[in-house]
Amino acid sequence: MKAAQYPLLCFLLFTGCIVPPVHFSYRFGKGNDDIPGASVAKTIDIQLGPALSVPLEMHVGKAVCPTTLDLSGGKIGRCTLAVGDARVPVSVRSGTQFGAYAVSIQRTAIPMKRIERDERSDLFENYGLRAAVDCGTPRIRIAEAGSRFRCKLRGRRLPSNHIDYKILDSAGRVFVYNLAHVKSRDVAFFSRYLSLHKARRPTIVPGSALAADLHRKAHQSAQDDPSMQQRVGPASCPPRVDLSGNLIAHCIVMIAGLKAPYSAWIDSSGNFQILPDAIVGYSKHLSDTAERFYETKLQAAGLPRRVMVDCGPDRFIMITPRTKLACTLTAGAGPRDLTIWVPDIAKGEVRYYVAPL
Repeated sequence: MKAAQYPLLCFLLFTGCIVPPVHFSYRFGKGNDDIPGASVAKTIDIQLGPALSVPLEMHVGKAVCPTTLDLSGGKIGRCTLAVGDARVPVSVRSGTQFGAYAVSIQRTAIPMKRIERDERSDLFENYGLRAAVDCGTPRIRIAEAGSRFRCKLRGRRLPSNHIDYKILDSAGRVFVYNLAHVKSRDVAFFSRYLSLHKARRPTIVPGSALAADLHRKAHQSAQDDPSMQQRVGPASCPPRVDLSGNLIAHCIVMIAGLKAPYSAWIDSSGNFQILPDAIVGYSKHLSDTAERFYETKLQAAGLPRRVMVDCGPDRFIMITPRTKLACTLTAGAGPRDLTIWVPDIAKGEVRYYVAPL
């Protein structure tokens, strides 16, 4: 059995990024007991629409809200946002700082297109099987934690005609059930160590084996961009990796000449987990996304302007939760300092801060 953590907002070609959930919020506007729905809908269009269109690979339409929303006394307002053929529920809550209100999407939204693509790759990489994967409709699933769905498999000599999934939580962790009567390459190799871990015995894994598995996973996760995939270099781990109990191993993968850190451990359910501790991508993708974000905000305020963001000469960047990228933003007036950072790699939510003039 395997569980996958799907980081959010993959507008950078993040190593380890597979299927993004929708679980984030923005704080904006004034909160009281009689908020015009049109203003809230505009906020949703500005803040959530652009952020969703790229990672979900779907057209994002307009938000719809009631005529007014009453947020007094902790009440929650309800709006919807059109994403592909689905209407995504949006919660509106009154804030506590400066009377702001927050719009957020708390449920998990999973694009079936990405599930199908990544499952095809996983079946081949981990099982040596070639199969067509069809997850049917809706193409964007808006689901609660605990819900399940099934995708059909078609191909020759397959052990099953379907594969099952379970959504573990609103953070977007999806549990993928193993195919019956067949072991993945990971399980076949690591089963001995999983058994040791389950028996609470010392679990020492050869670092070379873990590094080979890590390299394969990093190479596979960059499949959306052949240019970036070619830049995935060798992985390295300590010669002997101790994964006993709750211990976590730290390894490195060379990506575009940068040393990308990864963590590996065996979780409480007895599954191997490997996740990146940093995101590696193109500097231009980050600056382009920031430009679109601020151009949308200016246009909504009736100030259509060309925004330019410069994050330096490096083509590739690596961001960790401790990294704050120093850029400059120009929009009509002179350049201003712009800080970009990602406080949580698992969620991938990007935050901006523009220094006042």
